[in-house]
Amino acid sequence: MEKNIYYQFSKNNILNKMPIDLIKKITKKKDAVFTSNCSTAIFLLLKSLGLKNKKIIVPVNICFDVILSIIFSTNIPIIVDTNDKLSYDILEFKLSLQSNDKVGAVIFPYAFGNSHNFNDIFKICKKKKLF
Repeated sequence: MEKNIYYQFSKNNILNKMPIDLIKKITKKKDAVFTSNCSTAIFLLLKSLGLKNKKIIVPVNICFDVILSIIFSTNIPIIVDTNDKLSYDILEFKLSLQSNDKVGAVIFPYAFGNSHNFNDIFKICKKKKLF
């Protein structure tokens, strides 16, 4: 009998019935973690990245549960204003990076499928070596 290589945080999950080999094939990873909600996933991601007491940039229109996930992971949320497309205001984003040291990550949600300035934000994050 093959040992389970994944963890889950929900008992009533379709993944319970999926063969381990299929999960490996889909994810192309040896190990995987499945959660029943995004809050847990964000918490686990921040912990697995080893971020502690870092500032995590989020837009002002983010779900409050994301803020709690950041706080519970022992990090500090930095809330940045958005533009009329509900995406980061690029000027505010740049200012938040300049005025805050110890930024560890940026969370970039898609608001209603809108990713308005993702490429601009991604280039800035890449230069700063932010996840």
